Amino acid sequence: DRGTLTKRFNEARLHSPQGTLVAIYDKHHMVPQFEDADQPGTTITVFDQPSGVWGIQICKDMDFPGLSRQYGAKGVGLLLVPAWDFTLDGWLHGRMAVLRGVESGFTIVRAAKQGVLTVSDDRGRILAEQDAATVPFASLVATAPVRHDNTLYVRWGDWFAWLNAAGLVALLFSRARKV
Repeated sequence: DRGTLTKRFNEARLHSPQGTLVAIYDKHHMVPQFEDADQPGTTITVFDQPSGVWGIQICKDMDFPGLSRQYGAKGVGLLLVPAWDFTLDGWLHGRMAVLRGVESGFTIVRAAKQGVLTVSDDRGRILAEQDAATVPFASLVATAPVRHDNTLYVRWGDWFAWLNAAGLVALLFSRARKV
């Protein structure tokens, strides 16, 4: 039971238009010092909707590609991402989320307080965007395609990055031997 825990959860709750609770997601990656009292989540949240498979992540979780890859492996077509940026990093974090959508093959709808509200598709195209950092209230209305594409990154993970790292080590080693 969540009520007996000494720590709290940083969670996103999705309700249907009728008010029914559809899904709860607990944030995995906390911002140090700001969210130390929060208990990290351990599972992803995926649910079926008439338009396709949806998922939820929160803010900083989008900085970690492995978590988004899990959603891609589940065939998510739309990822909902509430966030609270720190004004200066809003654009950067918004674009990181766009990259996660390309890597893992899904559309992202990211609503960021003190950041940029963004809808991007699985190809990285910005479909709609609104700056929320400089106004007391911002809204964005857009059509978000719910479509999943299987990607090599979801299937194979970070192999290309590791291959590049190994190539760099081999190159440095060969240069060091010549000196």
